[in-house]
Amino acid sequence: MNRLPSIIVADASVVAKWVVVEPDSPIAEALAVGRTLLAPDLMLVECSNILWKHVRRGLLSTMESQEAFSLLMAVEFRLTRDVDLLVDAHRLAGDLGHPVYDCLYLALALRHGVPLVTADRRFAALAERSAVLAATLIPLSALV
Repeated sequence: MNRLPSIIVADASVVAKWVVVEPDSPIAEALAVGRTLLAPDLMLVECSNILWKHVRRGLLSTMESQEAFSLLMAVEFRLTRDVDLLVDAHRLAGDLGHPVYDCLYLALALRHGVPLVTADRRFAALAERSAVLAATLIPLSALV
């Protein structure tokens, strides 16, 4: 954890763990301590959707979901408009064969020269296939 700089991008798969208790939630929560957190606007939409899915699956009540989302809305993220990242994200998606919405986070990290931390195994696997991305795209599991 100490090897990460003071500014990072954390995607929704990590941020949602701050309010939905999972085995790796403590690692995800530690990322926020003393760091500036960058994110595309989409991150809040994705977190909201993750919470909605937890309600549908019976893992959270509607009230718990609303409280969790309120907590996330109170976090001071430095948000970037999705549209400002879209050209780069679209190019990355084509180059990597990966969805544009994930590539928004990657475009933001590359633009600022900071790491992107993800708990999404499929997304993290891109770093294993690309030496260029290995220093940027960091699996949450690697921070244990």
